[in-house]
This record gives sequence, structure tokens and C-alpha cells, in this order.
Amino acid sequence: MALQAPLVSWRKRDNSAEVTKWDLGVVDAGTTSDDYGFLLWNNYQGPDARANMEDVIITTKDKQGGFNSDLVTGQWVWVKNDSMNENDFVSIGYNTAGNVSVDHPIKTQKSTTFQGVTSTPNVAPNNSTVGTVCILGVANDGSKAGAAGNFIELTLHARVPGQASAGLVPFNTRATYKFQ
Repeated sequence: MALQAPLVSWRKRDNSAEVTKWDLGVVDAGTTSDDYGFLLWNNYQGPDARANMEDVIITTKDKQGGFNSDLVTGQWVWVKNDSMNENDFVSIGYNTAGNVSVDHPIKTQKSTTFQGVTSTPNVAPNNSTVGTVCILGVANDGSKAGAAGNFIELTLHARVPGQASAGLVPFNTRATYKFQ
């Protein structure tokens, strides 16, 4: 029997609450916003297992799901995968010259221990023949210490170029994945 689809949620870095909106506030042209830490969860506090998230990538889109925004085509959003101890931020968005999405693969190699069972991405039985397991869907207690295999910790910020026009720039930060 196949497992149910992943149950994805974004939470604050301290894991205290779900995040449904990333509000950058006012970011002046030519400056960088404050860093914001997120946890990208699969099956937060799930008492039963869900499918693992495989080949996870993060990028940005405009509010309609396309690439028609200076923020997206200018690749103003930058990300760092703290779960993999990345030191450098990389830009995400869209490359109009190459007509390709500019995304960043994200994953964790940390483990989840729940009811005496330790699970790790890409270690049997949490491996896959069709992709790389990036976030576990195993049952967990929802804690950062006990369920580290069920989330990816990320830091994001925006670097707004000096020539950016003033005004509200709505966008989506999107993680895509596959599952079996």
C-alpha cells in the first residue's frame, strides 16, 4: 500500500509556529533584507508515516506562478541550506536569457528518532530508486532535536538592486518535489 502524499508546512526557525507568509517589510533599493530562517517540514508531528519528499528544489515565482516579476527574473532572493551546513547564499528565480528556472536543490542528511526507531534519508528503508530522498515522511514528535530528518532548515534574504523600482513586489517562494 502506497503512503499518503507528503504533508508540507513551513515553520519558523525556532519551530514555534507555522509560517504562511514571508513579509520582507521595506527593503530599500541597493540593500539586503534581514535574514529569515525557515523550517520546511514533511509530516510535522505526524503520528503516521507519509511519503518521503524526493529531489526537492527551491525557487521563486510571481504571484501567478510565472516569471513576470523583476524579483524573479533579477534573482533577488538568495537561499542557504543550513541543514547541509552551507556557508554561501545562492540566488534563485528565473534566467530569461537561458529561459530556465534558477533553483537550488535542498535536502537534509540528519535523522529522525521516534518510538525507538531511527530513520535517515537515503538509508534503507528510506531510499528510492527514482530520486534522492531529501525530507523524510516518517512519524515523528515534531521537535527539532528528535525529527531532524523530517525538515530542512533554510536561511533566505533578498538582495534588492540599486535600480529596482519602488513599490510592493509580491512573489512566492516555492519548493517542488516528487514522491512515490
